[in-house]
Amino acid sequence: MSNFDLTKKQKLVLSVIRDNPGVQNDDATLITAVWRREGWSDYQTLEHNLAKVTRPETITRRRRELYNMGLITYSPQADKTRMKAFKNERDAHSTFTNFLGRDYEKDLEKLTIKENKAVPWMKED
Repeated sequence: MSNFDLTKKQKLVLSVIRDNPGVQNDDATLITAVWRREGWSDYQTLEHNLAKVTRPETITRRRRELYNMGLITYSPQADKTRMKAFKNERDAHSTFTNFLGRDYEKDLEKLTIKENKAVPWMKED
């Protein structure tokens, strides 16, 4: 993919990353670097600044797209940190249950065809 195929925001994020090596490894530093590039001023109000800069989630989404396109890489430490954060979120919020080590026989007894009242024709005689 050439630089010409990128969106305006992808080009902005890529340019900031190329000019500031390592910012792609940390969301906060990437966002602040992009905002500075867009004209963030410490002499203006927060509201004024936020009204003219790109939303943080857009910046991080564009960064992920650039990574998936193979245009940027993360440091090995950043990869480890992201994987750990992903696993923590998954474990904290997932409804997936790991069944390894459970007593299958006991669970299967509860689900026998004889007890299936929803489909009467499947009952064993």
